Amino acid sequence: MSTTVTYGTLWHRYLGTFGEDLTEDQARARHEAREMYAAMISEDGRPVAALDVVQRPPVVTVFFLDEERRDVSTYVFTAHPDGDGLWLEQTFVREIVDQRTIVAQEWVVTNPAGLLRTEAYTRDDPTRTVTESTFDPADHPELREPFPAFGEFASIARWERTAG
Repeated sequence: MSTTVTYGTLWHRYLGTFGEDLTEDQARARHEAREMYAAMISEDGRPVAALDVVQRPPVVTVFFLDEERRDVSTYVFTAHPDGDGLWLEQTFVREIVDQRTIVAQEWVVTNPAGLLRTEAYTRDDPTRTVTESTFDPADHPELREPFPAFGEFASIARWERTAG
């Protein structure tokens, strides 16, 4: 499998494209200056994920893309309170039927203190299902990530988040 990374100023999730393209050198300069930039990961020529990378404050948003570059799932990583890397704070999983119509969505929010909130809905039912619970963050190392070095997005942009 051939993996390539291209860069831009930010990812437009509704358009499925960058705001403006950047060269690798321009994106690297932004990374080193701690300025926002975006990256798109393609496998065998097909875009599979896009990322918005912000260092101040540390936030990395990963958009998982379908064949039409629609955002079918999103992971939002924020600074871990202990100052050591990132925490997977929010996940969104969407079912999309045409260009933009979301017919179902699940939103999960976790925090490093062990609180979990899940909200789900479908287009045909205006009622949202909300569940709240607790968990032990020590049992879920897959929710932590180091801040990615420039161009090193394989770990943070992985779909599967279950513990080994």
